[in-house]
Amino acid sequence: MTFAGPLGPQDEAGPPASARTPARTPARTPASPGSLRGIAWACVIAVDFVLLSHPRTVIPQFRDSMLVASGLTLALALATLPRLRPPRIPVTILVLLGWATVSLLWSLDPASTGKSVLLYLWIATLAALVVANARIPVIVLGIGWGGLAAVLASLYQVRARLPVIDYPVSYSEHLNGIQGNRNILSYTLALAIGVLLCTFPGRWHLRLPWALLLAALVGGVYLTASATGKLGILLLVVLALALLAVRTRKRAGNRWKIALGVGAGLVVGLAVVVDFPSLVRSLDRDPTRLSGRIPLWESLIRVSEDRPFTGWGWGAVWRHQWDPAPANPVAQRIYDGAGGVYVHGHNSFLDPLPEIGLIGVLLAVAVFVVAGVTAWRVLRRDVDPDQRLAARFVLLVLGAEFIFGLTEPVLQTPVGWFTMVIAAGVAASLATSSRTAREREKDTPQVPSEVGSADSA
Repeated sequence: MTFAGPLGPQDEAGPPASARTPARTPARTPASPGSLRGIAWACVIAVDFVLLSHPRTVIPQFRDSMLVASGLTLALALATLPRLRPPRIPVTILVLLGWATVSLLWSLDPASTGKSVLLYLWIATLAALVVANARIPVIVLGIGWGGLAAVLASLYQVRARLPVIDYPVSYSEHLNGIQGNRNILSYTLALAIGVLLCTFPGRWHLRLPWALLLAALVGGVYLTASATGKLGILLLVVLALALLAVRTRKRAGNRWKIALGVGAGLVVGLAVVVDFPSLVRSLDRDPTRLSGRIPLWESLIRVSEDRPFTGWGWGAVWRHQWDPAPANPVAQRIYDGAGGVYVHGHNSFLDPLPEIGLIGVLLAVAVFVVAGVTAWRVLRRDVDPDQRLAARFVLLVLGAEFIFGLTEPVLQTPVGWFTMVIAAGVAASLATSSRTAREREKDTPQVPSEVGSADSA
C-alpha cells in the first residue's frame, strides 16, 4: 500500500533509508548554563569582562588586553563553529557608531577618530557574539565570575605589592584594584552586581553560592572606599527589588514575599558592610564642586558651544586611558576652564559632547531609552520567565550604567560599552520575540464559542 507523503508516493513501510536518516547537524541554539559549552562561554565572558576593564597593573597597554580577549573569544567560536550563531549588533548601537564614523569629515584628528570607531565596533562585535551564543544565565554567570576575578586579582595585587597607578597612597587606605584606580574598580564591580541582582536562584543549594558571590563583589566595592560606589550599590538593590516585585497576573504574592525577604537580607547586610556614618562623612564634601567635576562640566559645555551639534570628532578630544587622543586645542581649552587636567568628562552623557555633539549625545540616550522601554514592556506582561529574567537583566544593566555614569564615563569605557551592547542586544532579542508572538497570535484562528448554540438548544 502506498500513501502520499512530503516526498511523493511512498511505501507504507516508510521512505527509503537515505530519506529516513538525514545527516544531523548540531542545533544552532545559545549555550545553556548546565552544558559544557555554557561553562566555556561563561569562562570566556569572565575573562573578557576583566580584560575590558583595562587592568593596567597587569597589562599596561589596552591593545594587548583587547588582543587576548579577542583571541580567547575567537578560539571558542571556532571550537563551537557547528553551533555558532552569527553576531547581530543592535540597530541603536550601529546608528551611534555610524554617527561617530561620519564625524571623520570634521574631526580634529581623522586617524584617532577612525581608530576609535574601529575599537568600539570591535568591542560591540564581541558583545554581540556573546548575546547570540549564550543564554542569559550564562551571561550572568560569566560577568559575575569576571567581577569576582577582578576582586581576587586586586587583593593579590595588595599582597604582592604590585605598583599602584593614579593614587600614591598606602595600601591600607583603599583598594585601587588591578585597574590602578579605585573608581574604575568600583563601577566595574557595580556592573557585575547589577547583573547578578537580576536573578535569584530558585533552588536552595544555588542560593548560597549566589549570596557569597554577591557578598564578595559588594565587599570589593567597600574596600575601594568609594562613596559613590557604596551609594550606587544601595540604589541598585532598591531597583532590583522594585523590578522583582513588578506585578504579574500570576503568583504576585509569591513575588512580593521573595522581594521582601531578599530585600531585607540585602539591605541589612549592606547597611553593616557600608557603615552609614562613614558613608555620610565621605559624602560630606563640597557639593558645589563634586571633586572638581562641576567646574569640568561647566568648562566642557562652554567649549562645546562652538560646535554644539557635531563636536570635533569621536576619539579626537579626550585622552582616555584605553584610547588616548593626541594633545589638541579643544582639550586644552577645557583644562584651562576647569582649572585642571582631566582624561575624560566624568559623565557618560557629557563625555561625548565635545566629540560628537548633541546629536551624538541624543543617540547615546536613545540606546538607553529603546532598550529600557522594550524591557519594561516585557516585564509588565505575563510572559515566559526566561523573558522576564532577560528584561530584568537589561533594566539593571541600564540602571548601573546610568547611576555610575553620572560621575564617570561608564558608557565610554570598554567594559561599560561591552556590557551596554550586551544589554541592548538582549533587548533587541526581546523585541523580536514579542513581535513574533504577536504575529503568531494573529495567525491563530479563533475557536468559535459554543455558548450560543447550547443556549438555543
